[in-house]
This record gives sequence, structure tokens and C-alpha cells, in this order.
Amino acid sequence: MVDLGIRIGGVAGAGVSVTALVLARILKEHGYNIQTFRDIPSRIRGGHTSETIRVSDKPRFSPPSKLDLIMAFDKETITRNKDMIDKNGFVVVDVSSVRSYEKIDGIKFLEIPASKLAKERLGSDLYRNTVIVGFLAEMYGLDKSTIRAVLARIYGRKGEKIVNYNYEALEIGSNYYKENYQHLETKKLEKLPVKEKKILLTGNDAIALGAIVAGCRFYAGYPITPATQILERLTNLMPRFGGVVLQTEDEIAAINSAIGASIAGVRAMTATSGPGFSLMTEAVSLAGMAEVPLVLVNSNRSGPSTGMPTKTEQSDVLFTIFQGHGEFPKAVIAPANAEEAFYFTVEAFNLADLCQCPVIIFVDEFISHGYQTSSVFNLEDLTVNRGKIAEVTNGDIKLFPRYKLVDDGVSPRAFPGKTPGIFISTGLEHDEYGYPIENKEARVKMMDKRMRKVKLIEDYLSKKMKSEIVGKEDDRIGLIVFGSVRGPAVEAAEMLGKRGISVKILRLKYLWPFPEEDVRSFIENSDKVFVIEMNATGQLYQLVKASVGPLEKIHSVRKYDGRLFTPHDIVERIEEVL
Repeated sequence: MVDLGIRIGGVAGAGVSVTALVLARILKEHGYNIQTFRDIPSRIRGGHTSETIRVSDKPRFSPPSKLDLIMAFDKETITRNKDMIDKNGFVVVDVSSVRSYEKIDGIKFLEIPASKLAKERLGSDLYRNTVIVGFLAEMYGLDKSTIRAVLARIYGRKGEKIVNYNYEALEIGSNYYKENYQHLETKKLEKLPVKEKKILLTGNDAIALGAIVAGCRFYAGYPITPATQILERLTNLMPRFGGVVLQTEDEIAAINSAIGASIAGVRAMTATSGPGFSLMTEAVSLAGMAEVPLVLVNSNRSGPSTGMPTKTEQSDVLFTIFQGHGEFPKAVIAPANAEEAFYFTVEAFNLADLCQCPVIIFVDEFISHGYQTSSVFNLEDLTVNRGKIAEVTNGDIKLFPRYKLVDDGVSPRAFPGKTPGIFISTGLEHDEYGYPIENKEARVKMMDKRMRKVKLIEDYLSKKMKSEIVGKEDDRIGLIVFGSVRGPAVEAAEMLGKRGISVKILRLKYLWPFPEEDVRSFIENSDKVFVIEMNATGQLYQLVKASVGPLEKIHSVRKYDGRLFTPHDIVERIEEVL
């Protein structure tokens, strides 16, 4: 069984992320499941940063509880993580950068002057990251041909000369290990048989790809951590498929531009995080009143205010659900990993069109920024459903009943220039033709029409994103989670099972409309229930209590330090209560 935790740390701007990503891709090509974690400061350069790679022969979506290897580009990496080192672990130190440091009793320290070697032999210390990769590759017995193929893919666009320099840097690091540390006994990572082709991507990558596959052809956004990568990826992808990406002056302009594109008949999306989502509030209500299909991504980071932009949290749950003034149908869905983020994005566009309402994809910084191995996406079973669209007919121009009163609440849509007549789209309360009204009977009819769509949303989500049960339904201890907490919760359940404590998990795939029946049934069939989430006030816990009442058997487990739960965090809390 292989399960390693590798942490690379140094000053921001020193190439920590590049080293980690290259190593992650190499290990992925060796057949291992990869999960990365970023711990970076909210600045361009300077401050301590680290990247953690979880390497396993089975899917793992939670941080390692112990580190098997630390690669230190600065002294702080050692002092910060000394309590995390496994007793059989290693600390590799670039002594070109770390002049002095305090060793830890019982831990093996390996030194390499990576920057010095790169500069002396290749003329630039920029290659020190590949020197380190070569050192670690030799340490773990990785396949050289596989590594060279990865390096060629990563640096190929820079030209053959740069690729060859990286090949040389690889050998320099490898040879340094063989000359100085060949006698060490280390765990070797053999290349595993390929059972299925895997890809390595972040949640932001997956959302961008899902949008393209779903037929999204307009994206408007403003850069904000941790959602910026969606804007960046779509800037590259969208023009290839005839789409448009607009970087606006702020989030207000972004969401209103997306609403305008959607009214014109184009599938449109925007993405942001907490502060930007606050600015979008009024326009979300506009989409609700005007019955405009719209997909939004809220990538949750630590708040309030600017908070910790590069740290993860789930503190926007209630804000995301209840955001917007007045009452109108909306949906909030919550993928647990990058692979789900792709498929959920496709479904978000279908749901938005079918019910003509805003659909919000709720992720967090961990999902947005963390690289994960994923199965290759299956496109054969995916469909694009644009919902009710009025048929184009010839004849006299006439006013089109855009908000026609219909039994299911979803009126046929009209598109400018392609509809049998003229139509009005408005944020004012209106009649069937879009004319403003204040008549009380008409207001009630139109409000009831819109709210009838809630049932359609519930039916769609319960079919496409039914709440997941992990474990045996007759187990008496239950965990309720959503989003990225699924990963550590599943692993915690495995650990508890080995200690004789059988645990089941209810994982909510959507948060609104709240799946009350699923939650109520799960709690009724449990003796103790733990609601596990990353915020200080227990926001999911509050939703659960609103559904079933303040029962003594329901316990709240919370974490809000900007980092995802480890399995041990969950195990310790559950054992404490039990």
C-alpha cells in the first residue's frame, strides 16, 4: 500500500509551485492518485509558501496527517513542519538557500546545493527545481523515461534547448543523490500497471471544461482569488469554440453582462468569491425576476471582508443560499472534487435553462486550486437541454408573452431576432407580456407562477444529484457533509471502522432547495449524527436543525483555520463525543 505525504516549501516566488506540479505530474504518470494542497500567502512575492502532494495507490481527497518528505527551500519550512514529520521521514534541504538550520532528533536530513549546481553547470539557478526533481526521482526510484516525457510536455513550448537543459538538470540531481545517499533505504515508487487513463487538473480547470462542453459561449468575470483560474482557462478555450470572454471592470458589470448575453440566447456564466459575490447580489435577484438562466460559481475563501484570500472555508453557505432580495427560485449545487465539478457544471447549465433561474455552483479554495487525478471525462452520456424555446414562425410582428402563465411555471423563452414577435424582459413585477404591474391579484399570480419552478428544481436535483450514502444505512453513527469535506470524512470513517466504530455518511450534493427528506430520514435512522463543516457558526448544522429540530443526538463539528479537515481532526472529535 502506498500513501505518502510530500511537502515542498520556501519563499513565494522561489519555484515551489512549479516543483510540486512537475513532481505531481510525474507521479501521476507512474499510475498513482494525486491530490495537492496549496498554502500560499496573499501576495505576489515574498512570505512563506508550501505545496503538499498526497500520493496514493487509491483515491484520496484529504490532507496527509503525517509527512514522509519535506523539501525545504528555506529555514521556515523546517520549523513550521517539524511536528508533522513521520518518524521514518526525510527532510531534503537546498543548502544553497538554507545556510543554517536546526536538525530534528531521529529525522534523516539530506542536503543538496541545488541552486549552486544549477548555476555552475547550466548557467542559471532557474533549473534548480528540476535538479531537485532529479534528486527526489532517484530517491524514490522513479522511471527516467517517464520523467523525461513529462518534462518534454511541460517545457516543449519553450524550445528544444530548454528541454535539453532540463534533461541535464534531471541528471545532475539524480547523480548527486547516487554519489551521496545511495546507501539510504527509502520507499521505492514503482510504476503501476495502467488500469485506466487518468488526467490531472484543478476544480477550476474542470469547471471551465464543463462550461465549454455544456455549450457556454459567453463568460464575463473579474479576477478574484480563488476563482481567477476559471477566467484564465476560458480566455484560452472559449475563442476556439466561437465564444467570447469579457474581463469587466468589476463584478457588478460581470454578472449584468452575463445576464444580457443569456437574454440574447447564449449560455452564459460568471464566477467569483465572497467579496465579489456580495456585489452581484442585486443582479442575482434581477435574474430571478426576469427569469433569466444564469450559472454562477462561488469559490469560497476565508472571510469576512478580504479575509484570507488563499485559504479555504465554507462560511458562505447561508449567504449563497439566501443571497438576493425578495423570493425567487434558485439552486445551489456542491461538487466534492474536480471530477464532479466538471459534470455538475454541465448539469448546472441544463437546470438553469430548464427552469429559467440562477444556478450557483458552490466550491471552495481547496477544490478550486488543488490538483487531483480524475478519470477521463465521459462525454457520451452528456446532453444539452435548452428547455422551452418558442418556435420561430413567419407572420406579422406581435407582442410575445414572455411570461405566459403556465402550469409548471416555465414560460417558453424568446430570443431577440429569432422569435415570433417583440418581447420585453424586465426586473419590475410584470404581466405575461412584461409590462409593469402593481395589481395585487396579478402580482400573486405571477409570484405563484415563478415559485412553481421550485418543484421542478427539486425533482431535477433529486434525480441528477441525489444525496449520497457512504457506508451501511443501518449503521447507527452518521456524518453529514457536503463539498470538499467528503474526502476527509470518508477516510475518517475508514479509520473509525478499524477501531470498531461503524460510521455512515450522508453527503449532500445540493444545498438548495434543501434536501429535507434525505436529511430527516438519515437522522431518524441514526443514534448520533455529526454535521461536519468548515465554518465557525455551523451553518449546515443550522439548516439541519431547521429541518428536523434541535435534537440532542445532532453534534456540530467545525473547523475554520483556513485549512481542510484531516481525517484525524474528524476522528478525534467523534471519539471525544462518543
